[in-house]
Amino acid sequence: MPERPPGVPEGFGPTAKDIRAGEPRWRQFATFQQWIDKAPMWVSAGDALFDSRGRRCLSGHDMMAAADAGAFPVTVARVSDA
Repeated sequence: MPERPPGVPEGFGPTAKDIRAGEPRWRQFATFQQWIDKAPMWVSAGDALFDSRGRRCLSGHDMMAAADAGAFPVTVARVSDA
């Protein structure tokens, strides 16, 4: 298990889990191809996606723009239980 940085409480960061479902609260697509392959399983309604430059990715067009700009990984944050 990775070490938590100083000041980050337990339950946040790469090891954060949904206490009800046991699923990660966030994931990262390392590549555009991984997004194509995994998006249906990893992204749910209400999730927020951000590229490595902090831009919100709302559509496939945004994901292509992130790929073209070399802005992967793209982070998926579970912000809703929808």
